[in-house]
Amino acid sequence: ELLQQIIRCKDTIAQNYLLDVIIQIFPDNFQVYSLQTFCKALLLVNEDVSITDLLNSLIERLIDYRKRNSTESLGDFSFLKTFVEFIENLNQNDPEFNIKNYCTILNGILKLSLIYSKEDDEVLDNLNLIYKLSIDKFNLIKDSSEEIDDFRIILKSIENFEDFNNFFKINDDNYFKLFNLQSLSIKKEIGTLILNNLIDNDIRIDNLERLQMVFKYLTESILVKEDKHQVSETKRDLFGDSSTDNSASNELIELDIYHEFLNKFLHLVYNKDYKVQYALLNECEVHLSKGNYYRTYPTLISILIRLIRKRNFEKADKKELVNMFNRISKLINMIKDKMPIKALNLNLNCAQISNECLLNNISYEFFIESFIIYEEMIIESKIQIQCLMNIINKLISLDQMIILDVEDFNKLITKATLYGSRLLKKTDQCRAIYNSSHLWWINKEEDAIAEGDD
Repeated sequence: ELLQQIIRCKDTIAQNYLLDVIIQIFPDNFQVYSLQTFCKALLLVNEDVSITDLLNSLIERLIDYRKRNSTESLGDFSFLKTFVEFIENLNQNDPEFNIKNYCTILNGILKLSLIYSKEDDEVLDNLNLIYKLSIDKFNLIKDSSEEIDDFRIILKSIENFEDFNNFFKINDDNYFKLFNLQSLSIKKEIGTLILNNLIDNDIRIDNLERLQMVFKYLTESILVKEDKHQVSETKRDLFGDSSTDNSASNELIELDIYHEFLNKFLHLVYNKDYKVQYALLNECEVHLSKGNYYRTYPTLISILIRLIRKRNFEKADKKELVNMFNRISKLINMIKDKMPIKALNLNLNCAQISNECLLNNISYEFFIESFIIYEEMIIESKIQIQCLMNIINKLISLDQMIILDVEDFNKLITKATLYGSRLLKKTDQCRAIYNSSHLWWINKEEDAIAEGDD
């Protein structure tokens, strides 16, 4: 009766005020069970009545009710579908309804649905209907670029999950279709949002299905190649980016932020089963190769090295370890042109680990690769001495090669000393040769005898 009187009065200000009064004064349960009647009334009020504000006020009240009664919440979630039916009726009654307000209403309904999603998986079906409505509306107005951006808030609604694991439960066919219709900037925003929530909630990616679902979104956003402004790593390390183009600098900063999230995400790819995790990391490599892989492969390589470290070297299959080291070597070779310093240091780390695995031939090859990078790509004298000192420090740790392959070890230390003698500054030459000279002093058998001799 109250609603009928409000509709008949035909006064916009009165309708706005009285409908808001109804939302505020009646109990929460009453709002839920009279929702259908209330929504029908909203379709009959004056055009100038702020339906968006009224619905948002009602939705916020129901969200607060859910938060206050987290242990004793509603058992029947059918009221959520009433909101969807309201949107469908609104589309029929007013096809030209303001897109921004339309998206705001849908976002409110999504937010409410996501708040209740922890209690009943069936609520997730409601999301699919809302994403479908969004796609239909988007296709009607896709020629208007200003209004298209309003749909980002619907995609961003996933951050309202109480448990972000539910992201993997949604029927993402329609969500992905809506995502795929957006501009690249919005796709990147949503891709970063997904990564950020996975990282903040420490959600492990322990199976192929989850991994592929995440990368489906990343391949269309963060992994899109757009790196037009590039500075060599060594030059950037020494002198910074001297580019005067602010837009280019901003693009590089933006790329760094995106790939920072992506690299953190790679650490979430984990399974207790060694072989399963290795398979997942191989899948990561396939997807990362589609983007600016030189920004992500160093992290992937480090994770693979850590995976080898966790293995029991004595019990591990030697062929399996050799295959892993060969794969890592291939990845390092792919980044060495753009990141020579990282590639050199990663080769040295692999040389040390393969030495611990008693794979001296592999260790020798990694050192040779480091020398090649040093000779061909490290030009600045300041970095040359740093890299050479890193090589010498790693050579000192090759205890297995010293015992079992002295000839190969002598070749490596001789090469390191020769490089030291060719450095530009005399002080650097002296320092390098002085440190290299200690490499000839290492003799495990004599050291062992000396320890027992007063």
